[in-house]
Amino acid sequence: MKNIIYTLLITLLFTACNSDNNESLDPVGAILLTPISAESCVNGDETQDNQISVLFSWANAANTDLYELVLEDSADNSIVNFLTDDNEIMINLNKESTYSWFVISKSVSTSNTAVSEEWEFTTIGEAPLFEYIPSPVTLFSPEMGFNFQGVTNVTLNWIASSFGPPIDKFEIFIDTSLPLSLTNPIVINSDQIGQGLNVVNVSPGNIYYWRVKTIDVSGNSSLSSVFEFRVD
Repeated sequence: MKNIIYTLLITLLFTACNSDNNESLDPVGAILLTPISAESCVNGDETQDNQISVLFSWANAANTDLYELVLEDSADNSIVNFLTDDNEIMINLNKESTYSWFVISKSVSTSNTAVSEEWEFTTIGEAPLFEYIPSPVTLFSPEMGFNFQGVTNVTLNWIASSFGPPIDKFEIFIDTSLPLSLTNPIVINSDQIGQGLNVVNVSPGNIYYWRVKTIDVSGNSSLSSVFEFRVD
């Protein structure tokens, strides 16, 4: 009888240890702090001609050992990645330029990652060609992180700025993975829609990421931030 009891206790202890080891250690998405989302006059220390140094910061994320900051310049759609184990980093940026950024949380314990919201801002200063670049549209529906239930079509809505040169068209990019590829867009001419909307086919069980590229009559363009929604 004692042998049976000892065997049972050992089995229970082994099961409990395995249960503890299987607890999720997946990293958590970081909460962005600065530069503030949609800020139109981000300032910084002068570094060289037409550049300033800007502080990027976010709250420490649970179960995270390393952060990857992904920064995109809307002027040429170039993307630069920065790795750090801290929750802030100084980056030199061009004046009067629009940028979007997000942070990927990583852990040495798992290959799983977590992605923060994507924010957008414009730096202050003087740049001769800035006034000819169209302002990025503001995405507003579906709102960031919205969860649809049992739908096959979703309406995407955005607001275009009334300032700057006339808009020729919008290009909509939507996919189930990041970073979004800027190929095979859905093209909407500015005279086809009044409020900037488009209906797309979606499949249950997916997270969709989308953004809008604004192109003016001179061919200049800008990219919006990236929004996401889920379909169950």
